[in-house]
Amino acid sequence: MHNSDDNGTAGAKRRYDVGYKRPPRHSRFKPGQSGNPKGRRKKQRSESRIDLLQVLNQPVLIREGERTRYITKGEACLQSLVNRAATGDAKASTTLLSLLLQLRIIQIPNENEDHADARSLIEEDGRLLDDYFAHRRPDAGSNDGS
Repeated sequence: MHNSDDNGTAGAKRRYDVGYKRPPRHSRFKPGQSGNPKGRRKKQRSESRIDLLQVLNQPVLIREGERTRYITKGEACLQSLVNRAATGDAKASTTLLSLLLQLRIIQIPNENEDHADARSLIEEDGRLLDDYFAHRRPDAGSNDGS
């Protein structure tokens, strides 16, 4: 590092030829020259997405009882998933529910929404259960204060 004035006075000018954010002149980029001329490598993701869609759209022969018909592989996967979920497969049920939520076919209600109808049903159920159990107790007539 080269200092033109080392006495530290307020008006003194300091000149740094090389230092922080000042590379040597011979190694600096020339005007108009990029630091990465080839640039970032492009992702191959788009091709794999196209390949996946082509595979999912391929026809496959399925049998339903006595009947056979062609559907796409994507439809066959969805039917298989729904069938496994319907038979009680927990993992398939979780996957199906997640898919339905992502596609916004179903929605989980927000906590901020008004649940007055649900609250009134719960309160009514509670009253009915209290009434039922009050009449089922063998000592309901002797200890009932009303």
